[in-house]
Amino acid sequence: MKKLTLLNLFFPGAAWLALAAGVRLAAVPLPAAAEVHVQPDAGSPVLQVLPVGSEPFAATGVAAPAGWQAVTLPGAHEVLVHNGDLLKDLTPRPGASYLWRPAGAKAGATVEVATAERGDLAVIIGLQGGYTKIRLSKPLVGYIVASAMSPVEPPAPVSAVVAVPPPVVAPVPDVVSVPSPVVSSVATPATGPVAPAPVPTKGDGGDSPRLFQGTLTSTRSLLHPRRPYDYQLNDINGQPYAYLDIRKLTATTQPDADLGRTVVVYGVARSEPDEVLMVIAAETIDAR
Repeated sequence: MKKLTLLNLFFPGAAWLALAAGVRLAAVPLPAAAEVHVQPDAGSPVLQVLPVGSEPFAATGVAAPAGWQAVTLPGAHEVLVHNGDLLKDLTPRPGASYLWRPAGAKAGATVEVATAERGDLAVIIGLQGGYTKIRLSKPLVGYIVASAMSPVEPPAPVSAVVAVPPPVVAPVPDVVSVPSPVVSSVATPATGPVAPAPVPTKGDGGDSPRLFQGTLTSTRSLLHPRRPYDYQLNDINGQPYAYLDIRKLTATTQPDADLGRTVVVYGVARSEPDEVLMVIAAETIDAR
C-alpha cells in the first residue's frame, strides 16, 4: 500500500476550514433520517443517510438554494480518481476531480464529489479499471432538505372548559389586625459572577484542534501484534483511518465505555513516519 503526501495536513483547503469552523445546524437532533445528496437536487445520488438523532454540521462558505442546506460529512471516504490524474509521486494532481460511484451504478457512472488540493491526506487502496481507488481523509460537502431539520412539535393540548362558580366573599371585620413584618436575622449570601466556560486551547505546535467523526474501536487483539495506539477511528465503511492518542484526555474519560459507538473527537491531527494512518491527539471524546 502506498502512502501519499502528508504535507500541509492542517491546511489542505476550504473543506478542512469548513470542518474547523463547523456549526451545528439544529439545537435538537434530527427528528428523522435525512438523505445527504451530492447536489441540491432530490434526484441526485445519495452520498449518505444521516440517522435519527444526528446533529449535522453546516458547510461554511458553501451557498445552497432555497429549501436546501449544505453540510459537511467528516471522516474518511473512499473515492476514485482517473489514473491519468496521478502525478509521478502517485499524489492526485491539484484540481483533479475526486469521483464517487453510487452503489449498483455502472462502471463508468461516477459523480464528482470534491476537487483535489495540494496536501490532501489520501491513501491508495486499489485499482478499478481506469480509476485509482483512494481513501480520502477530509470532509465532503453534501446537501439535505432544510425541512428535514425542523423538529416535529406535538399538537397543543385542548383545554377543557370548566364552569367555575363565583368565589364566596367573606364579610370584612370592623378591625383588621396586621402582624408586624418579620425580619430574618440570616444574611442572604451575595451572588458572585459566574465563571466563564473554559476556552479550548490550541494543540501542540500551535495547530488548531478540529472535529473528527467515526466509530471508536480498539486495536488490541490476541491475534495481531500490538499497535502503537490502543484506539482508532473507523469510517462509515468500517475501515480505520486514524489512531487516537488519548494522553490529553481527563482522568474521568473512559474510552472503553464508548467502543463500537459513533463519536466526535476534538483534537489535533498529525502524521507520523512509517504510519499509514494519521494520529489524532484527542482532547475530548463525545459519543453520539
